[in-house]
Amino acid sequence: MKSYLPDGELVHALCQPMRQTLVDEVCAESYLSSVAYANLVVFVAVLFCFSGLSTSAAIGYVFCSSLVFLITAVVGRIARFNQDAGVQFATVLGIIFINEMALVSILVFDVISVERANSIVAAAIVISASFISVHLCARHTVPLFLSKLCVVAACSVFLIYSSTVKVSSSEVLASLMVAFLIMVATGYWIVLRRRQEIYLQVQLQQMKAAADSQNAELVKVLEEKEYSQKRFKDESQLRQKLITHIGHDLRQPISAAMYMLMEMRKKQQGEEQAVLIDDTHECIQSAGRMIENIVQFSHFDDLTIDVKPELIGLNDVLQSLHREYLLAAKNAQCNMRCVATSIVLDFDTELLRRILRNLIINVINHSDATKLVLGVRRKYSGIEVWVLDNGGGLQLDEDETNLLTQNSASGGLGMGIKISKQLAQACGAHLNFYSQQGEGTLCKLAIPESSIIRRWTPETGQSLHTKPSTDITHTA
Repeated sequence: MKSYLPDGELVHALCQPMRQTLVDEVCAESYLSSVAYANLVVFVAVLFCFSGLSTSAAIGYVFCSSLVFLITAVVGRIARFNQDAGVQFATVLGIIFINEMALVSILVFDVISVERANSIVAAAIVISASFISVHLCARHTVPLFLSKLCVVAACSVFLIYSSTVKVSSSEVLASLMVAFLIMVATGYWIVLRRRQEIYLQVQLQQMKAAADSQNAELVKVLEEKEYSQKRFKDESQLRQKLITHIGHDLRQPISAAMYMLMEMRKKQQGEEQAVLIDDTHECIQSAGRMIENIVQFSHFDDLTIDVKPELIGLNDVLQSLHREYLLAAKNAQCNMRCVATSIVLDFDTELLRRILRNLIINVINHSDATKLVLGVRRKYSGIEVWVLDNGGGLQLDEDETNLLTQNSASGGLGMGIKISKQLAQACGAHLNFYSQQGEGTLCKLAIPESSIIRRWTPETGQSLHTKPSTDITHTA
């Protein structure tokens, strides 16, 4: 869709509107034109008096011409409110022609006066005044041409038949023809300039209208986008809230079922029943982890994570996860090992388990690793919990937002690296990944010194404030 027409099409499309605009200008400026012509008539009369014309003839000329100008001003004002374009154009043509004839009528007063001006000087004054009035009638080509032609013709007749000085007709015609061409050329140049102004104004109006339309569409699109974003945010918050409540409600019966299975395991007598209970317990545990992952995945972009730090033995967490996934690792032909540690942390137990659990699940289900090690390394700034495997490695994006998606049959929807990082960051830790294709992956959970309550070990006797060594005390 074009915002504005090209120049050629614009000229063709604006012929009638441009003509009407010029007509409206002449009608609207009829008063000003009349005042300008009146001043020009006074100037011409004064010059004629200096050339020998009687004062009474000059005064009569000024009076009659001013009366004509007044009439044309009133007619132009009235024609402005006429709806007929043809009538308006005819009125404009008449106004321009009559004003020019009124200006030239000084020649008639000179002929009938007893005291006459020098004819050559008089003709020069009239031609000069007509040249000055070019800008007053340079709206349309036809009125301009006809009015100036009549002025030149009147001067020619005056000099040939009523001149006080004998002059050659050929010289008169040649001189006046040159003057006519100069006036017409000047007037036509003014007409073209005025039309170009109109073209530019119309183009500017069309461009402004197109810009306003595009701005209105842009505002509408932005409003729709803002509304969509607000609606999506509200729906997302509602969905997250709903999933959180559902997850909370599902955890209770799962916890109860696991407790009953534990009680049944204590009282069972037969080996087959024990295996069945253990399998059922494992399925319920998988279902619980799936619910936790669904709840966490629904908060993928939610950075407001509820952190509840408490005193925990890091070794208890690692050994618990080792026991939990040892069977699954064996089934995947992966040798899982956990290195003991005596470090006590002030940390959120549930979030720590979620982070490490997802890393372990990813290794077991997707890395094709044959070895998996859980351990701790001491650092000057704290400790690092390592999850190290010798699998195929991870394929990470530049921003590390690839999802570590697990098969639902293996116990969860999985978490992306971004979610794991969010959980670690919420606890004041940092999760980093180091991977090489075909050689394995190292996941480091860096926990700061402020979260470490005790790092004493029976082997070394190191206390909380003892400067740690740079060696790996717990091989990962």
